[in-house]
Amino acid sequence: MRLTDLRPRWITDSSNRSGMGMGFQCPHCHNVRLVVWFSNPVDGGPMYRLEQMPQIPHGASPEVVQQIVRKQKLTKMANCRWFRTGENYASMTLSPSIDASEAGHWHGFISNGEIVGGEIKPITKPL
Repeated sequence: MRLTDLRPRWITDSSNRSGMGMGFQCPHCHNVRLVVWFSNPVDGGPMYRLEQMPQIPHGASPEVVQQIVRKQKLTKMANCRWFRTGENYASMTLSPSIDASEAGHWHGFISNGEIVGGEIKPITKPL
């Protein structure tokens, strides 16, 4: 499975920054969007700070996203940062692994745009 299959979106904020992180559908369930923050944002700007809640893709308000994160117990991931190589979804590699297993979701890697490891649910219908 490729990252591009999971409808990835860059995280942006109101100051027109883009690529501070990304959201994508959980490869394990396809029902939750996982969000990862980059230690080296695509736009070359400074790393996102937790007290600065940017807008989330697909029009969800920061308040809604915060509620989802709390509800899914993914708060630990919000405090993590991933080192990114690759400038687009097709070539992206992230380090370390993405671990949302405490909330019952995927734990694995993104390597050169490929979803690697963990329990992956095949995509049976267009997302």
